[in-house]
Amino acid sequence: MSNTLIFEFEVKREAGEQVVRMLRTALPETRAYDGCIRTAVFREEGDPNRWTLVEEWESKAKLEKYSQWRVETGFTAKMMDLVVGPPKLTWVTPFKV
Repeated sequence: MSNTLIFEFEVKREAGEQVVRMLRTALPETRAYDGCIRTAVFREEGDPNRWTLVEEWESKAKLEKYSQWRVETGFTAKMMDLVVGPPKLTWVTPFKV
């Protein structure tokens, strides 16, 4: 069963375009990474500095490997410089009713 991680974060007002450029480069790499099923990016209608990134992964272990790679390449540190505080992370799994 797949796992989905929801990242909610606020981008610093002056950093919006830089985040867009970084994600345009990073998301194709993410989508090609072993275990990534899909990713999607959303911006809040009333506040374009509030973003949500939804990633579906084959397993938490594969996401953890990917996350470590992002830390090692410096991507995570660069993104953290562009956001207000740490992102809110929520793991969800499919639930059949």
